[in-house]
Amino acid sequence: MISVYKPSIIIFLCFLHLISIPGFGQNKYAVLVGVNDYYESPTVKSFHSLKGCVNDALSMKSLLINRFGFDKTNINLILNEKATQNNLINVMAATLTKSNAGDVVLFFFSGHGIYIDNVALNQDPIKKGYNQSLIMSDLYSPGYACLVKDNTLKKVFNQFVAKKVILTTIFDCCYSGNMSMTISSQLMQHNPYVNDAINDTTSLKSIYIDDLDRMSRAVNMTVMPVITDKEIVPRPSETKNSNFAAISACKDDEKASEIWDESGVPHGALTKAILSTYEKSKLDVPLLKLLTKITTEININQHFRQKPTFHYDGLRNLNNLIGLPLQTTIKPLSAICIGVKTASITLNVGYNDGFAIGNVLINKGNKVTISKITRDSASATFATGHQVKTGDVFILKDHFRLSSPILKIYIALANVSVSSYMSYVNREMLPLSKQKNYIDYFNWYNDPDSPTFLSSISIGERNKISAYAKNQNFAVLLPLPKDMAASIKHFFRKDQSIAFVNIQKDADKVLYLNYAVKSKNNQNPCFVITYRDGLNGFVDQDIYKFSTFFVKLNQITLNPSAMASMNNSLKTITYNLARTRGSNWFNSYTKR
Repeated sequence: MISVYKPSIIIFLCFLHLISIPGFGQNKYAVLVGVNDYYESPTVKSFHSLKGCVNDALSMKSLLINRFGFDKTNINLILNEKATQNNLINVMAATLTKSNAGDVVLFFFSGHGIYIDNVALNQDPIKKGYNQSLIMSDLYSPGYACLVKDNTLKKVFNQFVAKKVILTTIFDCCYSGNMSMTISSQLMQHNPYVNDAINDTTSLKSIYIDDLDRMSRAVNMTVMPVITDKEIVPRPSETKNSNFAAISACKDDEKASEIWDESGVPHGALTKAILSTYEKSKLDVPLLKLLTKITTEININQHFRQKPTFHYDGLRNLNNLIGLPLQTTIKPLSAICIGVKTASITLNVGYNDGFAIGNVLINKGNKVTISKITRDSASATFATGHQVKTGDVFILKDHFRLSSPILKIYIALANVSVSSYMSYVNREMLPLSKQKNYIDYFNWYNDPDSPTFLSSISIGERNKISAYAKNQNFAVLLPLPKDMAASIKHFFRKDQSIAFVNIQKDADKVLYLNYAVKSKNNQNPCFVITYRDGLNGFVDQDIYKFSTFFVKLNQITLNPSAMASMNNSLKTITYNLARTRGSNWFNSYTKR
């Protein structure tokens, strides 16, 4: 007997099947806040304004649309002067009203963060007298209205959790660890407003309190803000099965950095790490893996001090960033040609859409490479003979990014082999190092009058140096033997962030060797590779003989394994040195 179902029953059964699929029918909402522009009055911009926060918010919007299928009408952008506490609370309230159990909401903030001295909680063992706060754009608002306190945020977030909404919060700002949490008992190991001696302080997403308020601003920040608040608000994650996740750029007492990416576009370091992870992943990423990659990127690959901080319900571990099951397919990024010239085209996408200089896109047999980029458009070159026309759709095929070097290095070079080099060391350097006024990497002090000599690896140099130095303390810097220099250059040959130059004046730093004797700070004689400013000629007088960046070698006759170890150690100090020179993002794509 054959059963025949009515069309209406079939449709109903199909509907039941569809709603059983995870994620089907769920609405996805986002509230993205980016504050570059801070105002001392409605018309006067503060010099503490930032550069990359709006880019952060716009790039997150593109990520949510392209990677996670958000409807752009469900994404609320709150940028610059629109970023006030009232606007934020109202938008969050409207989002809460629209949301139902099982819906997804993502809250993102990029801007300044600050600490608040809460004297009412001085005796509290957890809070230890402090609250955290987001700083909105209207610094002039009376009654500290520009500060969105952690208690305020927790109250808002708890409403979403209570409604069984899957909530994710991302804070790319200073002092953001535990922003939506209770402050940890380890907080305040030091005053967060002490200058941490970071070179590129202008890139930090914090406001120095003693720099802030000038005369008329209603929020007086010449001292840490003091707001009395006895209330203890439960953390969103304290609710069982909360499905809540909080991602912060740094710990409670740390500052977060702004960076300049491979194309020279400013971003927050956390946001850039998130974007980079998805850029390099063809598949969806579980939250646990994403957080590991973020930490590795910021601390290991990029050498930033800030420690990303995460709090989330364990139920979120294997789901993706927004709390849904992993997607099985990822749609590639695409662009439309909107203009054609002789050897280049204009595309309708820019850096806020996830594209960058060096990206390769294809359309059938045509291949183009992005050469220039703005926020919402890009220029791309193509090979002669390709037929490209307006309206052609190009698919992003290769995420390669092209960038300029961050650090340029000159190697002081001795055009001799290691064996000849060691003959010089034994003949000339060892007798010099036995003189009581010889100083080396491990036993020197700042003395502007003592000479520093640059060896030329020549016969009779010992006598020449001794005669010039007389009874003064003196140091000797050595060029590197050609075998070692060649190995170093070969090791870095494909690195886009580090470049070796052939003229010393073109370099940011020079690489030298130094022979160190046995001393209280050095158990055995050794060689030290170190970066420093270049010497001018045979002898120079300088205060700083050596830099803090060095690699210690027991000998310079190295087998392949020891040479590889030396190069890896040199890479670490080279990137540490490059990081002191600013917040440029190290390019992980090898040179082509």
